Amino acid sequence: LNPRSDSWQAVVYKGFIAVVIISDLVSFVISTEPNLSDYHRRVFHMWEGVTSTIFLVEYITRLVVVMESQKYYEQGPFWGRVSYALTWSALIDFLATFPFFAELATGWDLPTLTYLRSFRLLRIFKTSGFSEATRAVYRVIYYNRQILYVALLICVGLILLTAVLMYYLRPQNPEHSQDFQSLGATMYLSTLMLTGQGGPEGDMPWYTKGVVLL
Repeated sequence: LNPRSDSWQAVVYKGFIAVVIISDLVSFVISTEPNLSDYHRRVFHMWEGVTSTIFLVEYITRLVVVMESQKYYEQGPFWGRVSYALTWSALIDFLATFPFFAELATGWDLPTLTYLRSFRLLRIFKTSGFSEATRAVYRVIYYNRQILYVALLICVGLILLTAVLMYYLRPQNPEHSQDFQSLGATMYLSTLMLTGQGGPEGDMPWYTKGVVLL
């Protein structure tokens, strides 16, 4: 329950859970590949079952031992556990674990929320060095908040300006009708252009090309 514990049992436990979470995330990413064979899909499904069982046991164990914390002990055995179950970390564990067992029980095709377990890594790695690095990043953002705020306004203004110009100077041929059909569509294009991710393709008139060059 204490993420800052330095006892060897806590270090081993956090390392084990971190390895399980990382391997589970890698498995989740690979399992979305469309060209996987049925055999590999079954393997990844079995691995999801193994990791979900590990987290189910851990979740139940946490509910059992949470009364060791003075904060929850003062609330009584029932409301103390309810209070812990409604915390952010416990809710993430619940949402990332129970859909697998709900699928087994009902046969429903529920969305996989395995990726939510990545947030657990923040709690697991909450050591003194990690906390100090996090505070340093916070201080940088806090003391430069006005600069960042102005930069954000400039970026939004540039996106809106480019989007409006592209909307009113859009190509008239049907090939580009979807890309320039509204300000929302041109804002998407302008965001891609201003971040260097791409832009409109195909044959365009000279005035649209001029906006793209901006």
